[in-house]
Parts: sequence; C-alpha cells; structure tokens
Amino acid sequence: MPATEPPRRAVVLDGSNIISGGHRNPDQDPNGNRLTSAINLYKSKGYDVFPCIKGGTLYFMSGDCGIDRLDPSKGCHPKAPGYDALNKLTEKNSNPRLRTYTRDDDMHIIALALEKNAWIVTNDTFEDSWDHEQKKPKPRERTIYPDYDWARIDDMTWGTTFHPGNDRVVSDDTWRTEGDAFLHPTLKPAPAPLFSDENSELRRAVDLLGLALQDVERTAENHEEHDSAEIQAISKKIYWMSIRYREIADSIPRPRMPEREDLEKMTVSMLKQICEHQGIKKSGRKEEIIQRILESEESNENPTEKNPEEKRESQISISLNGRQEIGAIIGKGGTIIQKIRQDSGAHLSIHDDELLTISGSPDSIQKAKELVEEILNEAKVARKAEQEERRKKVAAQKADKAKHGTVTQAALVLNNLRDNPMSRPRKKHTLLERIVEIGDGKWSKERSSSILNWLKQKGKITIEGESVHYDL
Repeated sequence: MPATEPPRRAVVLDGSNIISGGHRNPDQDPNGNRLTSAINLYKSKGYDVFPCIKGGTLYFMSGDCGIDRLDPSKGCHPKAPGYDALNKLTEKNSNPRLRTYTRDDDMHIIALALEKNAWIVTNDTFEDSWDHEQKKPKPRERTIYPDYDWARIDDMTWGTTFHPGNDRVVSDDTWRTEGDAFLHPTLKPAPAPLFSDENSELRRAVDLLGLALQDVERTAENHEEHDSAEIQAISKKIYWMSIRYREIADSIPRPRMPEREDLEKMTVSMLKQICEHQGIKKSGRKEEIIQRILESEESNENPTEKNPEEKRESQISISLNGRQEIGAIIGKGGTIIQKIRQDSGAHLSIHDDELLTISGSPDSIQKAKELVEEILNEAKVARKAEQEERRKKVAAQKADKAKHGTVTQAALVLNNLRDNPMSRPRKKHTLLERIVEIGDGKWSKERSSSILNWLKQKGKITIEGESVHYDL
C-alpha cells in the first residue's frame, strides 16, 4: 500500500464469488449464508461493509428462474440457502445494503472500492480466461481496461496474489468458505475511526444487535423444520424486529465532526475520507476541504425545514395470493418489479410469507401501490379466463368420455341382442330392463336411456308407442 494512502476501514464484497464458495469450492453451488457470514465477520471487526452481487445471480438463487437452459435434465433450480436473508438486504434502509448490478458487476466492485479506498474481497483475478469453444483467450477486465492501476487494485484485494512464475495473478487462501461459514483467519480489526463521540459505543452495540438478528434469521432458515408453524412464526418476528433495529440505528445522532484545529492536523487523504463518509465533495485544496466539512456539519445541525410529508418515509404491505401473483409482480427476469421501482421511486421486496412490502415516500408508495394493484387486477382477470378455459376443457373431456363410454356400452347391448334373437324384448320398458341387466346393474337409468337413444339414432331399433322393432 502506498504510504500516502490512509488506512482502509471498509471492505467491498464480491457477493457472487463468495456465495459460490470461492476458488476452493468444487461444486460452486450458491449459498447466500456465506455472504451473510462474511458481512457479519467484517462488521464485527469494525469495517464498513459494502456487499455487491450480480442481479442475475440473486435471481438465480430465488428459485424462480425455471429450467436450466444449458442442462434441462437438471430441472428447476431450487431456492438457494440464505436467499431470503440476502433479498432483505436489498431493501433501501438495510444496513449494510446489498448492491445489485445488471452487468459489469466486477467493474462496479472495483470502482466502488477505489472510491471508498476499501479492500476488495474476491478470488476473481480479472485475468483473461480461455474460451474452449473458440480455442483462444477471452479478454477480461485487465485487458479490456488497461488504463486502470491494476498494481494498486491487486494490493487492495484480499483473495489474490501475484505469481512470478506464471507472470499473472492467481487466487489464494486469504479467505475461504466451509459450508455456510466464511473464514478469514488472518483478519485484524479495522483501524480506529477518524473521529468518535459519546454515541460510538451505542452505535457499536446496535451494530451487534443487527448481526445477532441476521444470525438468528439464517439459523431459522437453515432449520431442518423450516416450514413448521413454529419456525415460520420466529422468522416473521425476526422480520419485524429487523425493522425496529433499523429505526433504532437511524435514531442515533450522527457523529460530530472534529473541531477546526483537529481538522488542520489531518492529512488531505484523511480529510477526503471524512468527505466521503459525509457524502460531500472531496476535491480541492486542504483549506477548501476543511471549510466544506465545517459547513456540512453546520447544515446538519441547522437543517433547512422541509415539508414533513417530503421527509417522512413509511412502509405498507400487500398480501399476494400464491406464486402466480408473485410471478406477475416479479416478471420474467425481474423486469416488472424493476420497472415498478423505476417508475415509482419506491422500494419493493417480496418475502417468504407471500407478503409484498413497499417503502419510500408517501407519493412513491402510492404510485407503486397503484401499479401493483393494476398488475394484480390484470393477473386476476387472466387467472379467471384461464380457469374458465380449464373448466370448459374439463367439461368437454367429461362429455367426450361419457360419449365414448355410451358407445362402448351400447356395443355390448347390441352384441347381446344379436346373439339372442329369440329373447329380444318387444316392449320399451323391458328393453330398458334388459340393458340394465347387461350392465350387471352398474349402469344408471340415465346411462341406460342414453344407450337406448343411441340404438335409435343408429337405426338399430324403432319404437312405436311401447313397441320395439329391431333392424340388427
């Protein structure tokens, strides 16, 4: 690490790499508990944690992506362990919040780490791979983006190292996974924060509460009787407790900035870290940065009063009726729910108990609610049409089956009458009795009448009053 760089107090987690178990895991089956374990480990050591994952990976873990196109014999992919916990981390007010990327997730991870001066936790080397179909190297990030400072990126990565013999970067065992657990044996506590106040210990205790809730949630999800009423009740209580935890965390005042004389003793790199933490511009000369920090603190202490409705965020819940309505809200590849989020500005999340939560400002919630209700109404109409079509199909099948049964049974009666010409009934009611007798008493009166009518329609008998005439 260059001497001018401040100590790193943050980590960016390559979620897709971690959930697959890293380079030591041979089967690469996804397990979200590994990423949750990694988040908890780094937070417990005092690091700011930024977990990231490719959106397609998270959707694959949901179990809603259907048949494996590359290997249809595998059937549908089941929901991966730990998916529910990760899905909840995508909510807007989660701490930490799981960032998802549609594409180029590796470059987003690198860019975020450079921006935050954070460690990158991954076994991905970003080296070119071998295309077995084309039988030639497949360019990856190091080749595609040669202007990046790859020496610095390698220096800030936990999970890779430069191999002089191969003249390339290779994966190493800085960290690894064992089942659900993420292990980083040589991990040291994060460097001390740049500033602290009387609430530092309180924040730390609340962070530990969040870690404990995540641990209970993960344990409940992995319980061998996960679907039992008792465990489901615990999971639901943990969900609501998590919301209360976030409210507690948000209620703790922000740490106070150091005084001017303390700021003047800091290096420019340290000042930029404070700017980064406060979300303010960090470029400029040292005096400009200090002044910007002080002005930011002053504006936080005396904020411009806004309309309470604009500041207030809230949450509502909508019950979904089965996988059909859930599928209608999510859409293929998550397209529908993403569009609702974009059009409304609200955050939407679907939970195990078929509960859709919508959070955000009142206006964004109302807009999202209207869009959801419109989609559910369309799904309801489509479901009714499908049910009616299914009902008609079943009725037609029954009618066809009944017709086929009548023809078969009528053939039995016809053969019996042909084989016994001397005992053919001459009256209608005695013919009906003979038909019942041929059916061993198992045919109903309605079925016997249907057979009689079939014989008439085919011209095998003629009935005049009560008299029956045969043309067999």
